[in-house]
Amino acid sequence: MANLAPLYVLFLAAGSVSPDGSWDVRQSADDAPLLSAVAGALAMAVAALTVFTTAAHWLRSR
Repeated sequence: MANLAPLYVLFLAAGSVSPDGSWDVRQSADDAPLLSAVAGALAMAVAALTVFTTAAHWLRSR
C-alpha cells in the first residue's frame, strides 16, 4: 500500500507539466522537478522501511 504514495505523487508531477494558460508556464515547469524529488524521497523511505522490517523479521526468526 505504501508503494502507491510515490506513484500518486508522480501522477501529480506529470499532471502539473501542462500549464493552465500563458501566465502559468514557468510555475508548472518548476513544480514537476519538485514533485518528482518528493516521489523519489517517498520511494526511498518505503524501501528503507521494507528493508528494516524484513531485517527485523529475519533477526527474530533466528
